Amino acid sequence: MRIVSLLAVALAAASTGALAADLTATVPGYTYFHRAGATLADHDAALRGCIERTARTISPPPPGVVSFRGPPKGPATVKVVADIGKGAFNDGMVFENIHAANIENCMVVLGWDVRQVDVAEGARLAALPRAAKAEWLSSQVGAPRPANPAARAFANDAHWGSTRMFAPSARPVKPSLSLATQPATTVSFTWPPAGDAPPIKALKTEQVAAAPADAALVLVRLSGKTLQAGQQLVFRRTHAGPADTAPDTFVAALPSRWLPADGETYDTVQAFAVPPGEWRLSAMRRDGITVDFCLGQPVFPVAAGGTVFAGWYTLGDLQWGPRLDPSAARSALPADRVGRLKAAAYANGATGECGGTYIYALEIPGAPFVEGYRDGTAATPAPGPGAVGPSPPPATPRAPGDPPASTLEPEPLTPIKPSFGRRQD
Repeated sequence: MRIVSLLAVALAAASTGALAADLTATVPGYTYFHRAGATLADHDAALRGCIERTARTISPPPPGVVSFRGPPKGPATVKVVADIGKGAFNDGMVFENIHAANIENCMVVLGWDVRQVDVAEGARLAALPRAAKAEWLSSQVGAPRPANPAARAFANDAHWGSTRMFAPSARPVKPSLSLATQPATTVSFTWPPAGDAPPIKALKTEQVAAAPADAALVLVRLSGKTLQAGQQLVFRRTHAGPADTAPDTFVAALPSRWLPADGETYDTVQAFAVPPGEWRLSAMRRDGITVDFCLGQPVFPVAAGGTVFAGWYTLGDLQWGPRLDPSAARSALPADRVGRLKAAAYANGATGECGGTYIYALEIPGAPFVEGYRDGTAATPAPGPGAVGPSPPPATPRAPGDPPASTLEPEPLTPIKPSFGRRQD
């Protein structure tokens, strides 16, 4: 069962005509960051910002460790030794690997691409003093036609089911030439972040029916098979200010137990009574790993008394969502609520404080960007020599029931009985 499912994922990745993207590791070999027209000062400023954002990320549990509490609560400092991709928490617990991967993830979202240097030339450059490396980089980071090939650029990778996200990070084989020009950086903060309150619980069927008319409801539909068991989507509300103490998080999740047969699918509709405001798809979690979309989150408004469908997420599919046709969730509502059900009006590009295990951005194709956002695909320049384009869509035509080519495309859907977290057979 598990082998067949893994094969299906591999075939889906192969159908894109390229290797699956990976948010858990750096591009192999000797690399540096490049953005046409940028200066070394631009490069260093972006890199320092990414190092600071990365300092709050926490490694997943080591293999065989069942209980993992993370860092101790209270004031914390992380010293990120950028050139080797390490971070030491409170000068003690060391989180290797993820810092290098997340610094690269961050730079890519900010519109930089990753260039690979020939092994012999890379070894020569790596042996140079820091100042000499910086002098070489000054002629490369903004070159209009760089001699070294592009190995990675932002391609909304988190939207693709074939992307590697829920796995421990591999140690970088070679140090980044860009990071090797940066000094160690110490970042101070408080752990856990302020306002980290328990999430809002999903409503039971009878609670949905009894919800007051002025209560705001958000509905999420999730589908997935055994490989997606326990996967979660984390939604967070934007705080209005220090006096705002209303709940700010809800988590839509698939059941954690494995299905007995490979062909069976979890299909759940979950409803949440939430404070009105601006809500974001903030992160995804599975197997103790959190992918934080702090560098660019889809955001949608929820009005008082509103009933909002945040989408149907088909976890594990090549493009995992959301489909926004409200008919996917109408059967979960009483008659007086059905007429008020509206699809979430998503915009891409809300940002926030980073945490979790890996950091990246998630964009809903076709949705506009929030005003002022200039990262992700909004930062991607027109393709030029050696540019890395987005992953292509599947080569084969869609069959009935497959996800739409655009996640904003409406599609006739078969009504389901609301399961509120139970399996649909």
